[in-house]
Amino acid sequence: SGDSDTSVSARLVAAGVGQIRQTVSATGTVEPTQQANLSFAVSGEVTAVKVAVGDKVQAGQTLATIDSAALATAAAQAKATVANDQAKVTSDQTAGVTGTQLTADETTLTSAQDAAATAQRELAASAMTSPIAGTVAAVNLTVGQRLAGGSASTTGGSGSGGLGGNGGGTGSGASSSASSASGAQLVVVGTDSYLVNATVDDTAVGQLKTGDQAVITPTGTAGSTTVAARTGASSDAGTGLSGAGGSATIYGTVATIGLIATSTSGVASYPVTINITGAPSGLHPGAGADISIIVRQLSDVLTVPSQALHTSGSRTVVYQMHGGHQVSTTVTTGVTSRAQTQITSGLVAGDQVVVAVAGGSTTR
Repeated sequence: SGDSDTSVSARLVAAGVGQIRQTVSATGTVEPTQQANLSFAVSGEVTAVKVAVGDKVQAGQTLATIDSAALATAAAQAKATVANDQAKVTSDQTAGVTGTQLTADETTLTSAQDAAATAQRELAASAMTSPIAGTVAAVNLTVGQRLAGGSASTTGGSGSGGLGGNGGGTGSGASSSASSASGAQLVVVGTDSYLVNATVDDTAVGQLKTGDQAVITPTGTAGSTTVAARTGASSDAGTGLSGAGGSATIYGTVATIGLIATSTSGVASYPVTINITGAPSGLHPGAGADISIIVRQLSDVLTVPSQALHTSGSRTVVYQMHGGHQVSTTVTTGVTSRAQTQITSGLVAGDQVVVAVAGGSTTR
């Protein structure tokens, strides 16, 4: 104990034993883990658009069609050509033609079979089907629209495009989904699982490891505590980080930590992907999110509000009430957060410290 201090408007808070979390804060964007950016891979006139934005669809469901009459005719002709070429091979085998002629016949048959397979795939591609179950996020097709084929786009991952009827693909880790979707004729997003594409600056990324737990607050969520948007190290005390409004806490885990940095205004940052746990309701692809990644967690430690700490010369002190006056007590601190600070010496559980009320002032 030491110097006396003038009384001020204040409240007393008892030092308590609890949990404190050291975190790295970041911002990111919510994305679905699956997204199909679909475009017809063959040309033709759109004859039907069977879905609208917001519709739920199943894997394999037909979403749109183009006029298939010419494609059906081409497929039938190709099939007939195969039959004729097969008959020629059989006839020449029976007639005992030369080996050279028979080889030529078989080569012609193989080419016809390849052409027939291509024609059949093109016919199938006249119906756009969804490779995933999910929700329709964008429709850029109208009945009567004339399309030029070959404008497929994908988000990476396991594609189902080409001439398979979708002309698009699906992917996980949808960091490029926005740019890919911009050219798609129809977009379907999975709603069963989400991730957050975040960035962490180079001063903090070294603290992260895959598997670290993260607390995620979608930007604008009512009743949620807004995590600091600045990327950096901090700490939080307590057993949860949900907002005072009672909204459900969204958790996730660090899935990937990028090795190649990008630089903005001279600040280097690294991409970090966080898989969201479960399937929380109310998430929307493209929404911003504040993230608090837990890199260190201490249990059964003595803490006081960070606002109770003051600097006196080279000492860190708290103020306690004795005889109606504030008296400074020197303390040693450990992990510090925006809200709570660990006390390693100078106080015991139950000791009451002064925290100035908003608008009050302390004279030392």
